[in-house]
Amino acid sequence: MGCGPKIPPIASDLPQNYKEGESVFNARVKKAFPSGTEEGRMIAELTAQGFTMLPSDRGQFATFSDKRF
Repeated sequence: MGCGPKIPPIASDLPQNYKEGESVFNARVKKAFPSGTEEGRMIAELTAQGFTMLPSDRGQFATFSDKRF
C-alpha cells in the first residue's frame, strides 16, 4: 500500500452508497467554493488536492483518478 495518489480531502471518507456520497461531496464543494468564488482560486485549490483540470464545451472540469484498483 501507499502507492498512487492520496484521495483529496474534499473527496475522502465519503459514504459508500453512491447517492449518499454524491450528496456529501456536493455539499463539501458548495461549502469550499460558495457561489461567487473566483475560478482561479477554485482551480488552484483543486489542483493542490490532486485533481486534474480538463476542458469541456462548458468550461473546465476537475477530475481525479486513483489507478490503484
